[in-house]
Amino acid sequence: MLGYLNAPSPFAAEGFFDTGDLVEVDGDWIRIIGRHTEVINVGGNKVFPMEVENPLLALDNVDDVAVHGESNPFTGQVVVASVTLSREEDLASFKTRMRLFCRDRLAAYKIPAKVLLVRTLHSARFKKIRRAMPVPALIMPHFDHSMLPGMRGRRGRAVASAPPLMGSTR
Repeated sequence: MLGYLNAPSPFAAEGFFDTGDLVEVDGDWIRIIGRHTEVINVGGNKVFPMEVENPLLALDNVDDVAVHGESNPFTGQVVVASVTLSREEDLASFKTRMRLFCRDRLAAYKIPAKVLLVRTLHSARFKKIRRAMPVPALIMPHFDHSMLPGMRGRRGRAVASAPPLMGSTR
C-alpha cells in the first residue's frame, strides 16, 4: 500500500480500514460507542464521553455539553465537562445540582470532577467541538480559528472486526 514511509498499514488483515471506532456487534446490528482516542481512564475504569454527556443533556438548564479527560496524578485522568447553560446560573449551585442529578444515573467515577461553564461549544468552522481541543480556547472571547489543530493524518486502531453493513435492515 502506498502511504507514509515505514508507517504501519491503516488496513486490518481482513481488509477493513482501522478507524479507531469502538463498536458493539449484536447480530446484524452495529452500535458505535465512541472513538478509542476519546476513552477517559479514571483509575483503571474506562469512561466514554457519551456516557456522561447524555445524562447531563437531560439536566434542566443545560443547552449543550462536551466531556473530555484531564490528566490527574492520582487517578490518571478525571472527567471534565464543558457546559453551556440556557439561563444564567452560579457555578457552585450548578455543580451541586449536577452532582445530585448524576448520583443516581452514573457511577461515582463517571461524575465530572471539574465543570467549566462556557459560552459556546460550536464554532462557525466546526459543527461540534473536537474533544482534543484545549478547553481554554472556548472561553476566549476572540478566538482565532486558524489555531485549531489539523484534521488530517489521524489513524485509529480497530478494536472490533465486523463485516461492513450491506444495506439497511430496517
